[in-house]
Amino acid sequence: MLKKVILITIPILAIISIGLFIVILFFKKEEEIQPRDVTVELGHELTTKIEDYLKNSDIDYHKYTLDNHKYRDKAGKYSYVISKKKKNLIEKLTKKRIEYQGNIYVVDTTVPFLVVKNVEIKEGEEINLNSFVESCTDLSECSISSPDESKLIEMQSKVGEYDLNIVGTDKYGNTVQKKVHLKVNEKPKVEVKQETKASYQGGGVAVLNYHFTISDEEKSSCSPSSICMNENLFDEHLKYIKENGFYTATLKELEDYLDGKIDLPKKSVVITIDDGWFVSRAISKLEKYDLHGVLFLIGSLAPVTDYASKNLEIASHTWNLHGAYGSLVNASFDTIIEDLNQSKSSLNGTPYFCYPFYQYDNHVIEALKQTGFTMAFAGGGVKARRGVDKYKVPRFVVGGNDSVATLASYIN
Repeated sequence: MLKKVILITIPILAIISIGLFIVILFFKKEEEIQPRDVTVELGHELTTKIEDYLKNSDIDYHKYTLDNHKYRDKAGKYSYVISKKKKNLIEKLTKKRIEYQGNIYVVDTTVPFLVVKNVEIKEGEEINLNSFVESCTDLSECSISSPDESKLIEMQSKVGEYDLNIVGTDKYGNTVQKKVHLKVNEKPKVEVKQETKASYQGGGVAVLNYHFTISDEEKSSCSPSSICMNENLFDEHLKYIKENGFYTATLKELEDYLDGKIDLPKKSVVITIDDGWFVSRAISKLEKYDLHGVLFLIGSLAPVTDYASKNLEIASHTWNLHGAYGSLVNASFDTIIEDLNQSKSSLNGTPYFCYPFYQYDNHVIEALKQTGFTMAFAGGGVKARRGVDKYKVPRFVVGGNDSVATLASYIN
């Protein structure tokens, strides 16, 4: 009988003991965890040590795991989670997950790394703030500004030496400022006529009209192909112009020549490029041979700052009336006026214009006059001579496959 009682009692006591253990384990008071706010500089790795995330210094850190603390690539407020490990099967079955949440602050207090350069130009050449910047790098973004920007246009037009401040700013307001130097040299003088003979026509000046300068890889994406010139062929054209001693005139010089105010060197040419697509390679070639060019820019295509170069002046090819064939001539007079004013103001008041698709009529010419344009370019395939209507200045349209020999026939 006693043996039977013992056999019954032992299992009951065991069950009671296990139950008490579970109750004690379940209702045991947890350690008080105090999460810490963590701050990390943008671009740096976050720590993986749990102790770096807690204010507690007297707990067993090995009992806990750290989650949701990945590296952040954008400044801001984030959260992390510390959870307590479940040590055994009973805890895994009976205890809910215990989590503690804290904050991670990713900040950017690093100023941009700005590399600047001094600039030397000829009087009247157009530059912008980016002309003074070699590079501006930062953990986020970097924009360029200057407290002296409003004076830059005045500086460009007057011989002298100037200091100005260039500021690099990131998206979180960190700034760095550096001083640069601008030297404006006197522009080489062309011969000024002492008297003008109205009947004098001279040999005229060839105005060349290029369009797209492309690489081999861009050939399939350039259309129409008839005006897409490979960069190597364009290089040969400019090399011929340079090596044969041609002077590349500005539009102002051409206008003064046509008005009989100045004579240009006998071997003079004007290089123009239409539209604004595929221009970067053309600019690099102009800079390579130190020749002057003109971009007739569709204003809505891209900001003028995208084409900044000491070898390139920029004039108008409408603001946004270059679209379909006839967009300009078929527009209302008020629409043309509005478009020309917007284009002119975006290009520092240029007085020079180029007709889209070489199309013009009397109401377009009248709109040009009313908005302050003094010279406009078309096609024609002849040299520009004195006595020409300055609102119908002819150009040689250079095809994408025109050889150097063809170029020579235009300009000689």
